[in-house]
Amino acid sequence: RRSMATLTGEPIIAPVSDRFDRALRDQVEAFQARHGLTVDGHVGERTHLMLMQQLQPDDGPRLLAGEG
Repeated sequence: RRSMATLTGEPIIAPVSDRFDRALRDQVEAFQARHGLTVDGHVGERTHLMLMQQLQPDDGPRLLAGEG
């Protein structure tokens, strides 16, 4: 939830829930669509890798466009 808020520029409203609810699923689906990933609302390997790549663009492995 914090990662998605960081990427979208949305405010983080306390308390932050660890619950994977519909709102968070919608954010994940929008992220997947923006990055050419399979839109399923699940943070699988490719979504997680792209998320980390967006948060820390100069660190770690890269997921190339068209591989999702």
